[in-house]
Amino acid sequence: MPSTCCCVPNCANRGGHLFPKNPKLRTLWIKAIKRSASTTEKFRCWQPGKYSVVCDAHFTPSDYTKITLRGSIATTKRLSKLVIPSVFTWSEDVTKSQLNRKSRLRERNAKKLPKVATETSSEWDSSITNSFANELQKFSIHV
Repeated sequence: MPSTCCCVPNCANRGGHLFPKNPKLRTLWIKAIKRSASTTEKFRCWQPGKYSVVCDAHFTPSDYTKITLRGSIATTKRLSKLVIPSVFTWSEDVTKSQLNRKSRLRERNAKKLPKVATETSSEWDSSITNSFANELQKFSIHV
């Protein structure tokens, strides 16, 4: 097998794991690496080739099973069967950009809020108390 580059966008590592032959799992891998038509228009026609690989950097250590060939010490690690690549550089960028977006949105909304009357809470409380007292006087029974 020739040493090919990882097919994940913005990754230039060499070698890795071939795409699974199971069509459903293969589709999940394509979506996970953001090379499907549903994620980006740029890669709508992309299909993994015979030697397309996803490198080790896109899998967590728990995605591997250790295999003992001879003896009691695990000598080889193999990718588990139903694993999908989950470690990407854009995962961190998305969260940072989402935080920035939320803070900008808060600032924008704060500018749009109407100016509230400048009376203090004690002034507001006294005005409510006075209006409540006036309403009570209307309903009082005169004997």
